[in-house]
Amino acid sequence: MTLKSIFACPFRFAFLLLPIAGWCLTALPVAATETVLADKLEEKLREPFHGDLDALIERGIIRVLIPFSKTGYFIDKGVQRGINADLMVEFSKHLDKKHGKKTADVKVFLVPTSHERLFTDLAQGRGDLALGYLTVTQDREKLAAFSIPLLKDAREVPVTADSVADFTSPHDLSGRTVYVHKSASYFQSLDALNRKLSGEDGKTVQVVSVDERLEEEDLLEMVAAGAVPAIIADQNKAKLWIDVLEGLKMHPQAAVRTDGEIAIAVRKKPPGLLKEVNDFARTVQEGTLLGNIIFKRYLKDADYLKALHKGSYDENLTEFHAVFEKYAAKYNFDWLLIAAQSFQESRFDPKARSRAGAVGLMQIKPSTATPPPVAIEGVASDPDKNVQAGVKYLRYLADRYFPDLAGDRAVQTFFALAAYNTNLHK
Repeated sequence: MTLKSIFACPFRFAFLLLPIAGWCLTALPVAATETVLADKLEEKLREPFHGDLDALIERGIIRVLIPFSKTGYFIDKGVQRGINADLMVEFSKHLDKKHGKKTADVKVFLVPTSHERLFTDLAQGRGDLALGYLTVTQDREKLAAFSIPLLKDAREVPVTADSVADFTSPHDLSGRTVYVHKSASYFQSLDALNRKLSGEDGKTVQVVSVDERLEEEDLLEMVAAGAVPAIIADQNKAKLWIDVLEGLKMHPQAAVRTDGEIAIAVRKKPPGLLKEVNDFARTVQEGTLLGNIIFKRYLKDADYLKALHKGSYDENLTEFHAVFEKYAAKYNFDWLLIAAQSFQESRFDPKARSRAGAVGLMQIKPSTATPPPVAIEGVASDPDKNVQAGVKYLRYLADRYFPDLAGDRAVQTFFALAAYNTNLHK
């Protein structure tokens, strides 16, 4: 079976969910519903390829690495939606308009990929482009080339509960705990702020790296639910979500970055592909008719998010708040960290079950909870016992495997959280 025959299907624009970065394989509008064909698609999309535009056209596919996000890329009743999905639909049209029959058989595949894998996979040739509301940074430019900006002057702002007093400058973050993805530009922005604060002999920001499976919108929900005290978010997204979630406040005067440029990432070597992407980017930049339509659709109008947002986590957090506090105090943890771990594991759902057998609020396996050192039964049916078992297990991990960090409880806790799902005691 040739590559051309694999992609000889009537759909111009398609997407495939691959088992990359934790995603499961699902074949959608393409003809890959048969197992053999799906395997061939997976194999071809995952194999490293470093060719330029002409080689991609000959190959018949352009692979776009893209993270899931309720503003950037999501599936709504079987339809791909979001800023990045819409941009790639327009990119397909751009190719057809510019090249005619030459690109008529070229298909654009969206390959869901976590943020932490975007640039390494791109550099390894496992994708041709990457989108994800990506800010251009020096570190990222070592791994990828970037198109001309789609958006300029992007602002990265703190977001807290609305009960927090207004921040008037980035220095107001001094001494506070802020949760961000290590792979995000926000992490680099906070690192730069901490270097400045250190030089001024001030308290630095305590930066907590969050699970890369969580998207920015998840973190905003966690702030609204009271699970974490503060995050950094794109100002446009924060403004949008404030209309959806109650209890949020953004602090624009304390922006940690004010001159961000959002662009499309391209594999570093192919000059022809970069030129093509730049030609396209000029047609969808903010300020163009098409660009304004797309960005307004997903960054200005919150109605679609309200429809997508299925309930709030506030009620569940309120219900289990006392349980988190009780066992956090018993085992010497910050209850907010325990609540945040529960949110990441189960979204505060006491009935949550994983394929691996983890159950409940803390997603702990009965096989881990029942024997020593945890020795707690009933974790599958009793939320109180589930939380106790999860927090007791976390304390065991901290004391057993990271005793040398006992002098810095925060650091010890973060290492224990990172080890939570590894079953180190076995």
